[in-house]
Amino acid sequence: MLLVLLVMSLLVGMYIMRDAAIVGSGYQAKKLCSHVFLAGRSESSVMQNELEPFNPLMSQITHTIDHDAQSVTATAFRLISATAVYRPGYGCTLSNDDAPPLPALAVHEKHDAIRATLANSPWPTGDDTADRLARNPGLEAVVDQAFSEPSGDTQIRTRAVVIVHKGQIVAERYAQGFDLNRRFHSWSITKSLTSALIGALEADGKLSRDELAPVAAWRTQDSPHSDITITHLLQMSGGFDFAHNLSPIGKRQLVLFGGVDTVAESIDTPLQAAPGSRWEYANPNPHVLAGIVGDIAGGLPESVALLNERLLLPTGMRNTVIEPDAFGNLVVTSFGWASARDWARLGLLYLNNGNWAGQQLLPEDWVEFSTTPAAAAAYENYGALWWLNRGIDNPDTTPWAGSNPPFWSLPADAYFAIGHEGNYLGVFPSQDLVIVRLGLTRDRWAWRFEPFARQVLDVLEAQP
Repeated sequence: MLLVLLVMSLLVGMYIMRDAAIVGSGYQAKKLCSHVFLAGRSESSVMQNELEPFNPLMSQITHTIDHDAQSVTATAFRLISATAVYRPGYGCTLSNDDAPPLPALAVHEKHDAIRATLANSPWPTGDDTADRLARNPGLEAVVDQAFSEPSGDTQIRTRAVVIVHKGQIVAERYAQGFDLNRRFHSWSITKSLTSALIGALEADGKLSRDELAPVAAWRTQDSPHSDITITHLLQMSGGFDFAHNLSPIGKRQLVLFGGVDTVAESIDTPLQAAPGSRWEYANPNPHVLAGIVGDIAGGLPESVALLNERLLLPTGMRNTVIEPDAFGNLVVTSFGWASARDWARLGLLYLNNGNWAGQQLLPEDWVEFSTTPAAAAAYENYGALWWLNRGIDNPDTTPWAGSNPPFWSLPADAYFAIGHEGNYLGVFPSQDLVIVRLGLTRDRWAWRFEPFARQVLDVLEAQP
């Protein structure tokens, strides 16, 4: 009996180590590839500031960079390797031998030419801020504090702050090595851009938020997923059995960094609750939306072109990329890279009710829909891929149940796109204000968005 237990323990240990090695090697290959080839950072800077051994697994991973092929291969425990490859217009993708080659992006050069003209256009579509308001010493003091590092080993690592008030940039700062053109890995802020993309498709008559999700595998009478609607997916209410955690062997990390088909994995995720009956922050919801976008557009190049032509280029989001998986799906939950100004532009689009320079890019009621609490969200703090600040008190401290907004000291009509490691886009309609903070804060309590935003509001409210 003891021998059987020992053998079983050994097998379980090997299984866990295998999954940890898959995630660890995939994480390092993907992150290093994107930071070096998409964001234009040096290998040494990334290894020192992004991929330092922040957990024991990281110290067991080695890597090589092929600058000619624009690829990175990482190996965990000297056993399991992963390779990420950069492609213009797409960013970096983890390879999978079972996936067909990604098709070329035919409109890449055309879109690049448009981006080049935006640099010298007036803000907000362009980056010419000649009409920028005079410096505000009060705001500068608040921003100073956001960039200050505490004593001890804890690092805040604020890397970008952009504050837009009444349509103008009133404060902006970047850490050394970063600037207004630098792309930042913004994690789940990407989800809110995904919501806008779905809104654009509805505006074009390509889908309706109320329709059943057009997923072929779900359109059978015996499918438990058959009642899932587009709205359920937007509101994290599909009912999927998916534990959202950051464990190296958790399903979330395996899907993101295991080189798998993110859409197929999500479509096949079993249900734990009836569609629409339970809210849970679960990545299968937006991953399935990405598959729907791909089906409507007609493939990966068409999806990228759609995103650019319907949202990114009209609003001047010229430094924004959502990277795909090896199977041609945009990874809309976590692989969005954008400049701080680009995220501010997304905030302005929502602040202006989906209208940009007179062009209605989103349905006129899309912002209202996006900022209305999901029917299944018991604490009323989540809308359509946006966090809300109008929710009720939640004593549950379970991660992703109620540990995010509401921010009680901030206005009730504020809403937020929030990414892992302290990345925030806050929209404050009653103050005509957008606040972006990007960084790499691993300790969620070391730096908090709420007091920072409250200080910004106090300064602006004190102005004559």
